[in-house]
Amino acid sequence: MAEDEDGGENFDMNDATAISVSMPSDDDESQEEEDGDDVSVPSNSSKAARGRKKLKAGAGIHLSPSKTKVKRGKRAGCWKYFKEISVQSAKEFGVMVTKAKCRFCHKSYVYRLGGATSQLNRHLARCTQFQNKLAKAKQQLAQGTLNYVADDGCLVVNPTEYDHEHTRKLIAKMIIVHEYSFRMVEHKWFNILMKSMNSKYECIDRKTIKNECMKVYESEKEQLKKSLREAESISLTTDLWTSNQNVQYMCLVAHYIDSDWVL
Repeated sequence: MAEDEDGGENFDMNDATAISVSMPSDDDESQEEEDGDDVSVPSNSSKAARGRKKLKAGAGIHLSPSKTKVKRGKRAGCWKYFKEISVQSAKEFGVMVTKAKCRFCHKSYVYRLGGATSQLNRHLARCTQFQNKLAKAKQQLAQGTLNYVADDGCLVVNPTEYDHEHTRKLIAKMIIVHEYSFRMVEHKWFNILMKSMNSKYECIDRKTIKNECMKVYESEKEQLKKSLREAESISLTTDLWTSNQNVQYMCLVAHYIDSDWVL
């Protein structure tokens, strides 16, 4: 917490903005406040005419800063989560007042241009929608990164802490899909690669990875059984062939349409 110019307590936005929080879509452009007075025009028509001629002739002459409009962007951190709006005054008819509207809960507060932002910071500290977004972003960072694997069409969670069991399961799936040898996990440069990726990696022998492959097989078989139970009808086809070692094989293929009408 920090003190604002008016002595009130300020919500520390450095902590809140350290984590990316998705903002609600907003088509409005960022607002800017205006300072200074407009250039005064003489009331006498002849003086005004002479003044206009002088300004036209000396186009390169710059007016003093006090006579021009100066635009300044809002530097307070809370303005990332508020937008400036103009609404009809509830007390005076036809009078528009400036308010700061929260982008999350859409609650608005009266705001004076150049005024303190303590009230806005205090709102963020108790805004339920904003705090939920903040907590969700922190939770995602703590749990890990969720990646989508396009080839398999599945989601893979990369934990922030090293999980040896998770790593062993991924290696087993790699060996099954690419038909690698179990002895691969004992290769010198495979272990050098894994150690360089994470120093906490533990070497695996071929017997361990074989058992892990069998666990993956049993798990996938149970999922397949569950999927087949939900199918209303199944069509079967077979394929026969003989390998180079004169070993005969028969492949059984099941065709069905699932509950989402996907073949």
